[in-house]
Amino acid sequence: MGTGGFAGKGWSDPREWRATVLDMVEEEADPEMERVLHIDINNLKAPLAVKGWSVIDFFLTEHKSKFLKFLDALREGAKQEDALQQAFGWSIDDLEREWRAFVTRAY
Repeated sequence: MGTGGFAGKGWSDPREWRATVLDMVEEEADPEMERVLHIDINNLKAPLAVKGWSVIDFFLTEHKSKFLKFLDALREGAKQEDALQQAFGWSIDDLEREWRAFVTRAY
């Protein structure tokens, strides 16, 4: 996974993000979920930001109450992996799989 041929995309237009994310998933060119979850905000490049946005869209669309539990665990100081396991019962790999299924179905 990486950014493939998406360097020329119109990242500034949120109306294009769903189609861009779907293209990235179909071409297996999206950033790894591990990078999305652990990137320093100062180093957040467009593909990472747009995938991050789509992960939040997935959480709010499909798992709002679990997402709120996830946020609570983070506020209490849990590491992201631990908060994900507590709230969803998922590993990062599980999140990647579930998110991909959502993008393929919904975008």
